[in-house]
Amino acid sequence: MSEEESYLWRGIKNKFNFKLEVHTQLFLVSSIAICFGIMESLFIDTAPFNLVLFGKWSYYHVGLMFLIIVGSFAMSISNIQRMVRDRKRYMLLMGIGSVPYGLMLEDITWFAARWQPIAKNDWTMFKDGWGIYLGFTWIPFWYIVVITFTLMMFSWANECAKRGYEAYIIRREYEHNVRKVAMSPI
Repeated sequence: MSEEESYLWRGIKNKFNFKLEVHTQLFLVSSIAICFGIMESLFIDTAPFNLVLFGKWSYYHVGLMFLIIVGSFAMSISNIQRMVRDRKRYMLLMGIGSVPYGLMLEDITWFAARWQPIAKNDWTMFKDGWGIYLGFTWIPFWYIVVITFTLMMFSWANECAKRGYEAYIIRREYEHNVRKVAMSPI
């Protein structure tokens, strides 16, 4: 295999690795959020909890937030040396985009597990009627904001990864050309 083919295969492998990391990230955060949403809706009696944090959340929500943050940044934390060495900033962007996505998915799972539509005055609506009515349920505006934010972060991560691959290939070609010139007879 020639060096050009080697660079091509390495670029394909790197792109595949990025896609695999994205899907792993989404699967991990989705699994955590869905499991917590099911546990909260079926096994935690939320009625006696006082919503003491900003009038919307209780203390067990802090545990959920911590769990989602750890899950969202697990790949970044586990690959921190490689992330710093190879400048894989996109992993941080994926983590930032995954946190609100996980919280939204947990909220959706809570309602889905109870087969309960979201009402106009539910606690997930920050103010009564701040959402889109679909005839049987409401979609809170913050869901739309979270989806937009998550898509923007993952799109930005994709751009960073693409630029990183291009810089890697250019750097390797430059090193190859320098080696070729150094090895050539004068």
